[in-house]
Amino acid sequence: TRRLIQILNGLALVIGFLWWVFKPDFEPALTTLVLLATLIGLIVEEKVSAVRDADKALFVKFKETLPSNGTVAFVDQNNFAGSFERQKLNDFHNFIHEWDDAEHEFLDKKLESKRKDLMRLIKEYLGIIALQTFSTRTTGWNSVPKEWELEQPERFRKVVDQLHTLAGQIVASHQDLIRITRKKLKC
Repeated sequence: TRRLIQILNGLALVIGFLWWVFKPDFEPALTTLVLLATLIGLIVEEKVSAVRDADKALFVKFKETLPSNGTVAFVDQNNFAGSFERQKLNDFHNFIHEWDDAEHEFLDKKLESKRKDLMRLIKEYLGIIALQTFSTRTTGWNSVPKEWELEQPERFRKVVDQLHTLAGQIVASHQDLIRITRKKLKC
């Protein structure tokens, strides 16, 4: 349908131009300019629509990979001064392993910038988890070592505070990306 409208507009533009050539007057000139502007607008709108459609499809995948009610909610609600189940962080691991490539980049520059910011925060968060938390006696669970709380209280508090601060930043970044994407893509 869009292509047919472009073809019809192009045909009308040719007729308007011929009218202007054979009868150089204000009306044919104005008609030709309006038809030219319309054709340019249709072409630009088609390209914008293609970008929007690609980003909408990617946004659906994003929400499946990193839903608000998965790991994002877990890090928002969990107190990392205690132990936690490692599998609760799986959404983050999937995101950094599956979404750190060109196939998962938004075409819209602002959305892509937000996605990269979120990726950076999650990588930093998982880095702290990997280096500063350890397995507990319960299989599949980790914690900041309890003995640090007594033996190295500054280190314990620093790690827990870093995890909580980054968790807050991740949640805010994630929600910001969702809000901006929904607004920009009207979905």
